[in-house]
Amino acid sequence: MSLLFKNVQDISSTSTRNGFSQSNWPQVSFQLMAIVTLVLAIESGIGTLSLSTFVWLAFALICILGAIGARTLPDYRIFNIHPVYGMISVAMTVQICQLLINPLHLNITIDRQLTFTLIMGSLSADAVLSGMLCASTPWLGSMILPLLICVQTVLGITLIEALPKPGIDVLMFQQDSSAALLQGINPYTIQFPDPYPPNYSAIFYGQGVSVNGVLQFGYPYMPVTLMFNILGHLMGDIRYAGLIAIILSSMLISYAKPGRIGTAAAALLLVNPFFPLMVMLAWTESYSVFLLSLVWFCHCRAKKLLPFIVGLLIVSKQYMVLTAPAALLLLDRPYSLRQIFYFIWQASLTGLIITLPFFLWDPKAFWESVIVLQFHQPFRTDSLSFLVWINPANPTRWIWIPFVASIIVMVLAFLRSNKCQVGYFLTVAATLAFFFALNKQGCVNYYYLVIASLCCSLAENSSAFNDVVQSEITYN
Repeated sequence: MSLLFKNVQDISSTSTRNGFSQSNWPQVSFQLMAIVTLVLAIESGIGTLSLSTFVWLAFALICILGAIGARTLPDYRIFNIHPVYGMISVAMTVQICQLLINPLHLNITIDRQLTFTLIMGSLSADAVLSGMLCASTPWLGSMILPLLICVQTVLGITLIEALPKPGIDVLMFQQDSSAALLQGINPYTIQFPDPYPPNYSAIFYGQGVSVNGVLQFGYPYMPVTLMFNILGHLMGDIRYAGLIAIILSSMLISYAKPGRIGTAAAALLLVNPFFPLMVMLAWTESYSVFLLSLVWFCHCRAKKLLPFIVGLLIVSKQYMVLTAPAALLLLDRPYSLRQIFYFIWQASLTGLIITLPFFLWDPKAFWESVIVLQFHQPFRTDSLSFLVWINPANPTRWIWIPFVASIIVMVLAFLRSNKCQVGYFLTVAATLAFFFALNKQGCVNYYYLVIASLCCSLAENSSAFNDVVQSEITYN
């Protein structure tokens, strides 16, 4: 047994030399398992929801709770492999397999041979580079992530340029609103043609929202996303802004605090099987992912900018306001009223500077497009939400459940933060995961943001673990 397991006492004493006696590898492992099970839940739910979808989703929520409640334990090795690196290998393998099995999740026929070659070549390169990252001694070392970034950039550009634009409303909203804003027109007052037949329109928007083929609302997203959309619009396609946001997010996660697990966290976000969907369908969660990663980067490298970036993140999506209290976990302890006041003041001011001008431009149009529409949207039976499984007769009576669940999970995370390393990003992931899993709508883009939060948390919570591993190497 001495050859199979390292001596716990020796490793613990080694770790004490560096200022801590134990490692947070159980929490890191739970987060990796949460990413894997979320991917499997989404994969099994695309197209047709099944029992396996909700089983995987339940496992994902349990793993997130496990990460919150996990205790630090002494490090050990099995066959000279640390459990965390084993879990990284499993997570990478699952994601790459899903990416190769159905790389686009879109009903698109790839006719051009060059396009097909570029897409499949990029996915194959992802598999090879991810395999290198999981090796005990990576062959290309620190070059693996830059190479992955180059490969995914090529893949993203190929998807945007070579494949037809999907006829979905999200892309239309962002394109038309960007064009309107550049012409000096309030994007919250314009109207959009209904891209769907009447029967589908009622499913997506609700009764009475589409009148004579015209949608009765303006730009339905927050003003922060407009800033990103304009960048993409000026580049010829707003989807370029989403591609750049995800690429930059992976760089911010990894380079905020360089280390092997931080690099793995960035790679997990980059080679996620839903990366092609995020790029092709132009979901605005890409911008929230970027701001979330920027919060992590500023937390490590530029703390003076932290409250301003948090303010932008909170107003990037309507539901992000739920995560606002979690920002206290970014502050140094012990807390002081002065510290909390200045953080809240700076974050609030930033959010107001971006949002208030559009609200004052036309308060009624802004309120109806951004707020009222969210409550008017109907219960979606294709959502990755336990409400679909329960299938209530009157879903509106259940609207309070996701809010209560997210608040309870956040309070639990705050209570655990005093005893173990439960930080901001894990709290955000848990809050959003329970909110989406119990809401009337839960789509791929929502859970991609949860996965991004878990990746940031991996990079954050693995810093002490990296020190432990380094001390073991030095000691032995």
